Amino acid sequence: MIINFLEMKIKRSGPWKGFVFLLAGLAFLQLNSCSSDTKDNSKETTPQIPKQVNIVQATGKVLPEGGIANLSAQNGGIVQTVLVQSGDKVAKGQVLVQLETTDAEIALENIKRQIATQRTRIQSAIFSGKEIELKLKQLENDLASDKRLLAKGAVTQEKVSDTENEIDIQKTSLEVNNKSVEVNKLQLAELETQLDAQRHKLESLYLRAPSDGTVMDMNVNPGDAIQPLGSYASFSPAGPLVIEAEADEIFADKIKIGQSVDVKLIGYPDVLATGKVTQADNFLGKKSLFSGESSETIDTRVRKLKISIVSNNGNLLIGTKVNCVIKI
Repeated sequence: MIINFLEMKIKRSGPWKGFVFLLAGLAFLQLNSCSSDTKDNSKETTPQIPKQVNIVQATGKVLPEGGIANLSAQNGGIVQTVLVQSGDKVAKGQVLVQLETTDAEIALENIKRQIATQRTRIQSAIFSGKEIELKLKQLENDLASDKRLLAKGAVTQEKVSDTENEIDIQKTSLEVNNKSVEVNKLQLAELETQLDAQRHKLESLYLRAPSDGTVMDMNVNPGDAIQPLGSYASFSPAGPLVIEAEADEIFADKIKIGQSVDVKLIGYPDVLATGKVTQADNFLGKKSLFSGESSETIDTRVRKLKISIVSNNGNLLIGTKVNCVIKI
């Protein structure tokens, strides 16, 4: 129909205008042909979801079962010595980093001197109290003797009254001395509390491993300042490895706890380890393990999984990105 129309236009319009109509018609036919091809190709490339699924693949990362912890300094300070490096295996309680301890040691020695002085005061006050008690006992004996002599007229009433006054003075002195002992003991207890706190502060400047494990990243060097509760290293506790993985939403509903898993490096066919699905979230969420990577082009939903490693030939290291082939 389009060709007949062009022939009529060419005959009526003359050779030159007819040539123009011919070119326009050919261009229209070409565009129409391309549009038809595009529609056909789009139909051919529409993905088809298979009815029978034998495996589901999930992308994961090898991690310690206890997770990776960020180690922090309780009080902060200036780094004096770094005793381990990234990748070192350490034992529980081993010193990893030592902060500057000079000020804390001086403060500790100062409190010790105060405690020694306070204990001397207490001993001196106790000794004085015993002397007062002996003197008081002697005065009480003298008073009894004076009263007997007063009855016989051998001493005056003034002598008896003087002895009684001296007894009252010594009793007051003993009471004051005993209160002084109690106050000094309370001050000593407070100083001992300060001593314990200062010892704890000094000990906190020795940053130790919380358990057996591996130092993943040591983030400080001598001379660096660490803020209170500031992180200085990442740490992997000793123990079995697990894989935290994410499966695409298309086949996520087919994954069940207990299913067997072959673990491979991304892009390689060899099975490096085998495992089992031990945990699977009952909801879909956003990507978290590898979100924001340059290879990510579509914002898909994923099901988060945890896979325990049953056998490992030793090639799986913490942080390895792996392909988990889950057998449905």
